[in-house]
Amino acid sequence: MSWDLIADIGGTNARFAMVRDGEITREKTFPTKGDHGLLDAISMYLDGVNSTPDRVILAAAGTVSQGHVKLTNADQQIDITSVQELCKTKDVAFINDFAAAAWSLATVTQSDVSTIQGMDEIPTGNRLIIGPGTGLGVGMLILTGQGYFAVPGEGGHVRIAPTDAFETKVFDAFKSIWPETLMAKDGLHFEAEAFLSGTGLPQLYRAVCFALNCKPTLNTPKDILVAAEQNTEQAAIKTAEIFQKHLGFVAGDLSLAMSASGGVFIAGGVVAANPWLLNQSFIDAFNAGGRFSAARKNTPVYLYQNTRFGLIGAANALGKTG
Repeated sequence: MSWDLIADIGGTNARFAMVRDGEITREKTFPTKGDHGLLDAISMYLDGVNSTPDRVILAAAGTVSQGHVKLTNADQQIDITSVQELCKTKDVAFINDFAAAAWSLATVTQSDVSTIQGMDEIPTGNRLIIGPGTGLGVGMLILTGQGYFAVPGEGGHVRIAPTDAFETKVFDAFKSIWPETLMAKDGLHFEAEAFLSGTGLPQLYRAVCFALNCKPTLNTPKDILVAAEQNTEQAAIKTAEIFQKHLGFVAGDLSLAMSASGGVFIAGGVVAANPWLLNQSFIDAFNAGGRFSAARKNTPVYLYQNTRFGLIGAANALGKTG
């Protein structure tokens, strides 16, 4: 049979699937962090289907360079030659996971989203996707004269800084918690991903506890955000408030940078499990653009609810990248 292999490889899980006659089928998930490498996962998938693909496209949450991928948030790497040999095909491509996420926006429909701001009907134009998951992914779908084209980026590593006295205490405490994410020796500028991700949330919570002079009692993003939603712990509430505000700032800034008239799509596991984070505080921060506030208010914002966007995007990218 004729089929293509696609994969959405994140910092926590690697999802593989078959594309046959335009349909995504035979999905299987493997843990990214564990004893097995990515080649092992591909081999196990191929054993399960008892066949080899015509084409392969792997979307990975990491640096893609010269036929090699190194994951950002997991100790995994893979090279294109090994995949070609294993799959018995030369038609193998690696793309960034949020390039795939951006490609998924080429076929996004109203049934895939919930409207946060603006019109329900998704307009034509440049589209931006931002995903707080294990890390903070960012991708862009650019409208050209020949149709849409996806552009990967490292927007999750733009800088954020404190906006008030309390945040200054929090950011100052963060220096000793995760010093590698500090972006300038003089000042309190950090990578956005350090705060706006599942990996960063527990670190942000610890910094908030330090600023409040209280003992951290929660360990996971889930526990922190449940406590925040239920208003049961002040440190968790403040952590969520900082997360919401700075996610809004970053999303709004990036929407201006790329003229996202086709909408901003918020995805990723953190927000998918906690859609309440995209409340009025998030919207107010998104729209806070000084002289360009009106442009931000006119930008549609959506919660991307189709959790298969990585695989959909990888399928959309088949034959369009090398």
